[in-house]
Amino acid sequence: MKKDIKIDKRAILGIIVICLSTLFSSYATAAFCSLRDPVETIKTLYPQSTSFKSVVKIIDEDVRSEVQSLLPPNTLHFSELGKHTLYIAFKKEEPLGYVHVRSEESNWGLVEIAWSINLNMEIDDFKFQRCRNRQKRVLEKDEFRQQLQGKNFEQIIALLNNDGMTLNPQKITVPPKAKALAEVVLRCGMKTLLVTQLAWSKEINKYRLYASAKIHFKQMSEIVVMEHAVKKSLSHLKTIFGEVNTGIDRSSVKVAKVFDTKQSLLGLIYIGDLTIDRSASTVEWAISPVGKVIGVNNLMGWKHPSTQRAFENTVGNRYSKVNHCNNRAELVTLEALLTAKTFL
Repeated sequence: MKKDIKIDKRAILGIIVICLSTLFSSYATAAFCSLRDPVETIKTLYPQSTSFKSVVKIIDEDVRSEVQSLLPPNTLHFSELGKHTLYIAFKKEEPLGYVHVRSEESNWGLVEIAWSINLNMEIDDFKFQRCRNRQKRVLEKDEFRQQLQGKNFEQIIALLNNDGMTLNPQKITVPPKAKALAEVVLRCGMKTLLVTQLAWSKEINKYRLYASAKIHFKQMSEIVVMEHAVKKSLSHLKTIFGEVNTGIDRSSVKVAKVFDTKQSLLGLIYIGDLTIDRSASTVEWAISPVGKVIGVNNLMGWKHPSTQRAFENTVGNRYSKVNHCNNRAELVTLEALLTAKTFL
């Protein structure tokens, strides 16, 4: 005898809702930060590339909170949390830069942009992956794109007004009809730079040091990044400087040993953040195996020729004591040399 089967309509409806919610959630997550055709996109942004490497990291609530703290009122949508991929483009063994996709909400739905970023964390170029606004054709032209190229995080922010949302017409030129989309692009660009630095800091630091080493050591074959560089030299720094702070943000310091093909030490690269001429700077020093300055450069650009000359005058010199220093350029160079000396 057949038994009556009672159908609970509310239970079935609940299952349907759960399935649809899961499907929508998966779609929403995929809609953010997904490179649809890595090979084609990377080749478009880096035509000279021969290969690429993908590094997956988790964008978590900590990253979201930091973005919200550093870029109010901008933030990351909850759907942007989760696993995301940074693509590193190579020409044979040499890293060229990064490709990362981020999405920005707009009045026309999600705008997906693939960004290419050089090893010094400056915008190389961008490519729309998804955009329903017809003005994207205007922004794809060189007139707009060239205004973003070569700019770092701080310089992109400077293109916006103090509200962090609208563009500053004194800093960037955009046709009136394309203004709203341009603001979306700028907000997406600055968040892309920030999120990339926060989530992939290990890779960013390594390849930034690589780029600097390539400039100063022509026979370079590989670099080895020194972990906890300042921590190992902190006691020695305190012995020399006491409680005096030369201005270097010691938490920002990165040091790498540079080797040739025979594994012979060519020297070291030291990079640190500090304020020079009332502006944020990132200064790199190339240091010989005997502790002599080989080269120095401000990755953010020198603001005044006199400051540039003061730092460049340290090239060829060695410093070991505070009383050997005649100006601030020599004083911060002394700190860089003392930290590097820990690894020589």
